[in-house]
Amino acid sequence: MNFIKDFVEQAERRPNAPAMVHEGRTYSYGELMGQVDRCGRALKEVGVNPGDRVALMMNNRPEFAVAYNATLKIGAVTVPINTFLRGAELEQQINDVGPKVFIGNEWAARSVGEVRDRLSTVRQFVFTDAVAGETDFEEFVSSSPGTLPLHPSQGDDVAVIKFTAGTTGRSKGAMQTHENIYQFLRANMDTYTIQPDHCVLLFVPLFHGFGDHCCMNPVFMRGASMVLMDPFKPVDIFEAIQNYHCIYFGATPSMLYGLMHHPAADGYDLSSLQRVLTGGGPVSREIVEGFKKKFNVDVLQGYGLTEGTAGYTYTRVDMPFREGSCGVALPGVEMRIEDDEGNELPAGQVGEIVVRSPFNMKGYWNNPEATAETIREGWLHTGDVGRLDDDGYLYIVDRKKDLIIMSGEDLYPAAVAGL
Repeated sequence: MNFIKDFVEQAERRPNAPAMVHEGRTYSYGELMGQVDRCGRALKEVGVNPGDRVALMMNNRPEFAVAYNATLKIGAVTVPINTFLRGAELEQQINDVGPKVFIGNEWAARSVGEVRDRLSTVRQFVFTDAVAGETDFEEFVSSSPGTLPLHPSQGDDVAVIKFTAGTTGRSKGAMQTHENIYQFLRANMDTYTIQPDHCVLLFVPLFHGFGDHCCMNPVFMRGASMVLMDPFKPVDIFEAIQNYHCIYFGATPSMLYGLMHHPAADGYDLSSLQRVLTGGGPVSREIVEGFKKKFNVDVLQGYGLTEGTAGYTYTRVDMPFREGSCGVALPGVEMRIEDDEGNELPAGQVGEIVVRSPFNMKGYWNNPEATAETIREGWLHTGDVGRLDDDGYLYIVDRKKDLIIMSGEDLYPAAVAGL
């Protein structure tokens, strides 16, 4: 069960429907899937087989969506890499997963150039911008025309590997299967409420679960369209909502605060916007109620982690807002609070959040010890400390280990010290 099957079917049924807008250019489903097929064939021609890894390191741009889905379509594994990484951390992540192909932008070319001579598994480097002496992405895919069949991946096959610090400072590759991602997308359909004629605004990083699993993949699954932007620019966001009638977007709480208080906010027609999704930090009553008052838009907060695909909880428009809470469990998610001895605690008491869910990762790549420590008897131990109230609302209190959240990304003091 290849989780991009719905995207493939949408392109077959509605090839002329708009799929993506980027910098004023619209890409139809047929055109985008044609690029996916050419990229997939090019990957196969350089020796990428089912189960092999392809690393992607670039900002939000159509080539990310093309390479991401091309890798999946041929049964290989997509490895999105944080574009802020450099040096030893970047070298460690690439060598851990051993990709055959690395696809990046000009910034990635500079970053990977610092460690390139120590990346032994990469057969082909491809860059989306003109980089002297390197293979250009357009050239890479242009010589491989023709349609590409969808590889019949199984539900337990790894689809995406994303690196996370988890509950320790050294990054580990969380293996997200096709079943993990598909079940997450299905469970969130009531939250997204996307229809084929809807448009979604996407400006959070595609390498993060907030970008691909909460925005891009739901759009392609339902045959809707997206406006792809990078980076966060309030006026451009207002213009995109007005011009393309976007119904929702994802953003961090600080981004929402910036939009809410931007002096240009009142100069645009934002009436199409129905809701926004947020995470990566606590959301105050000021933001939730202020956004609702200013834009007549509901703010839905979620909680999740890379080991759980993207999210375990969301606040819901049909349930009352409770300040400090990140909502209730999504369908299919079992959540409890445990003490240090592994005993389940009653509502109101603080302990570690543990989760049993179809979204839980298969494990950490090539790290059975960390996998066994994190997943015990089917329950994933998050390393986050919180409590549940009597109605099942989750409240995050702390982390079991020190963690710094920076621009929605996790950084541990050990990693910061090494920069």
